[in-house]
Amino acid sequence: MKRIAAMAAVLVLAFTGSVFGQGVQTGSIRGVVKDAQGLVVPGVTITATSPALQGPRVAVTDTEGAFSVAALPAGDYTVTYELSGFTTTTRKIVVPVGSTVYETVALTAAGIAESINVVGQTPAVITSPVVGANFKHEEIESLATPRTIQGIAQLAPAVNENGPNAQTVVINGAFSFDNVFMVNGVDINDNLFAQPQNLFIEDAIEETQVLTSGISAEYGRFSGGVVNAVTKSGGNAFSGSGRVNFLNPSWTTQTPFEVSRGTEHLDVLSRTYEGTFGGPIVKDRLWFFTSGRYANTNNQVTLQLTGIGLSSLDTNKRGELKFTGTVAPNHTIQGGYLTDPRTRTNNSGLQTFIIEPHAEVDRSNPNSYYFTNYHGVVRSNLLVEAQYSERRFQFEGDGGTSTSIVDSPFLSVTQCSCLYNAPYFDATDPEHRNNRQLTGSITDYWTFHGRHETKAGGEWFRSQRTGGNSQSSTSYVFISEFLTDAAGSPLLDSNGRVIPTFVPGESQVWFFPAVRGAVKNVDTSSAFVQDHWAAGRHMSLDLGVRFEQVKIKSTGDIVSINTKPRLVPRTRSPAKQLPRRSTRWTNKSRATSTRKRC
Repeated sequence: MKRIAAMAAVLVLAFTGSVFGQGVQTGSIRGVVKDAQGLVVPGVTITATSPALQGPRVAVTDTEGAFSVAALPAGDYTVTYELSGFTTTTRKIVVPVGSTVYETVALTAAGIAESINVVGQTPAVITSPVVGANFKHEEIESLATPRTIQGIAQLAPAVNENGPNAQTVVINGAFSFDNVFMVNGVDINDNLFAQPQNLFIEDAIEETQVLTSGISAEYGRFSGGVVNAVTKSGGNAFSGSGRVNFLNPSWTTQTPFEVSRGTEHLDVLSRTYEGTFGGPIVKDRLWFFTSGRYANTNNQVTLQLTGIGLSSLDTNKRGELKFTGTVAPNHTIQGGYLTDPRTRTNNSGLQTFIIEPHAEVDRSNPNSYYFTNYHGVVRSNLLVEAQYSERRFQFEGDGGTSTSIVDSPFLSVTQCSCLYNAPYFDATDPEHRNNRQLTGSITDYWTFHGRHETKAGGEWFRSQRTGGNSQSSTSYVFISEFLTDAAGSPLLDSNGRVIPTFVPGESQVWFFPAVRGAVKNVDTSSAFVQDHWAAGRHMSLDLGVRFEQVKIKSTGDIVSINTKPRLVPRTRSPAKQLPRRSTRWTNKSRATSTRKRC
C-alpha cells in the first residue's frame, strides 16, 4: 500500500511534459491469458523469440493472468503460451518501436482437437492515446519519398514541409522549430534553428516513429511532435546492403533567371555510395552493425542578380558503428558512434544573399554523436533503463580571416538583401553547437483497481553553444548600396568585385565587438511520472506529470535564467523558449542586429 499511496500522490490526470526525453527505442508486449470460460490463468509461461532479439525472452502470468514482456527491440515476434493441462498457443506479433502491443489470449484445455485454417490475422490492438505512425525501412524503400528523417516524417498525418526554414517540418500546425528529432535516443536537432542534422545513413534506418499528439510526459521540449528513429543492430546472421545514387546538375532544368543570364548548368555526373553490414560476434550474446555513406557531388551555384555560375563541391563521409550485447538474460547494453564530416566549396552560411564570388568560402562541418544505453528487466514486473549521449557539431572556415577593414563584408538592404566584397562571419571564432544528455527511468507493473504500467525517471540535458557570434573577422560590416548598369545589374570592377556607392546619411558602418570563444550552457534538469492504468475491460487512463528546472549560464559567470523546480504544462514555459527562439535575421536595432549562420 505504501507504493500505491506514493504513486497516487504524484500522478496528475493530464497529458503533460516539456523537457526532452531520451526517446523510447524499444517496444513491449502486455496482455492477459484466460481459459475457455473467460477466467484468468496464472502461471502461464510466455516465450518471445525474434531475429531482432538476442535469445528468447520469458515471462510468467501473475495471479490476475496478466503478463508483460518489456524492452523488446522493434521487429517480428513469435510468442508461445504454455501451461500444463492446456494446449500450447502460438501467435505472430509485430512490435513497433516505442509502442506497447496488448494481447488477450484464450487457452483451450489439452486433448481438445481443434483445426484452424488461418487466412488472415487482425493486427494486435495498441491501446494508447498516442496519435502517430511507424514506418519501417522496407516501406520507405518501396516509396518515391525522400529517405531522410524529415522526408519519412512527412508520410505521417498532420505533418507537412510548409515551414519558413529549409529542412524542417510542421506538425499539427505548430512552429517548425518546435519539434524533436532523435536517432537512437540522441537529440539531433540543431541548437539554433532546430532542424534535424543529417546524423544518419539512410540505408541504416530500421524504423521511424512519428508522434503527433497524446504524447507521454516522458517527452517534451516541443509543441508540435516527436520523430524517433532507430538504426539496425545486426543479428545472428551476417547481412548487408549496397546502393549507388546518381546526380548531375545538367539534369535540372534551368530557371527563367538562369536562361536570361545565359547561365549553363554543369554536366558532371556525381555518385553517392551507401553500404551496411552487420552480424554476430557471439550468437545471441554480441552483435555488431556498421554502415557508411560517401558523397562527392558537384552542385550548381547561381548567384542572385549577377547570375554568376559557380561549382560547389560537396564532400560528405558518414560512418556508423554499433554494438549490442546481452550481459545476462534480460539485461542488454548497447553503444554506438556516428561521424558525419562535411566540406563544401563556394558555400556560405548566408548563401542565398551572395551576389559575387568574393563573399564565398570553403567551409567544413565536423559532426558526430555517440551513445550508450542499458535495458534491464530486474524482475518480472520491474524494468530499468538508462542512457548517456553526446552530440558535437562545429563550423570551420565559415567566414573571413582578414583583419583589414577593407576586407569587411558589405550589405545592401535597399536594392536587395544581398552580400558582397568579403565573407560574412569570422572563421577565427569557430562556432560549436553541442549537447549532452543523461537519462534514467524505472518502469513498474502493478495492480490496484486495475493494472498499472508506471514509468518514473529523471534527466539532465545540456544544450551548449560556443563562439561569440562574430559577424566579421574585421569586426566591421558596411551597409552600402552598389552601382548598377542600365538593366539594373550590379557593376563589377576589374577584379570582379561589386562596386559600392557611399551616400552620406544613408551608408553606415556597423561595429561588432564580439566576445570570441564565448560559451553558453542551457542546462535542464527534470523528473517525470507517467502511468498507464487499465481500469477495466473497456476503459484505460494515461496519467502524467513532469517537473523541470532550467539554468542558463554564459561566459563571465553570467546567469540569465535560473528557474525553480516547477510543474510544467505541455506548452513550453517562457524560460525554456528563450534559448531556442531565434530566426535567421534578428534586427533589434541597427547597432545590435546579428545574422546566424546555417
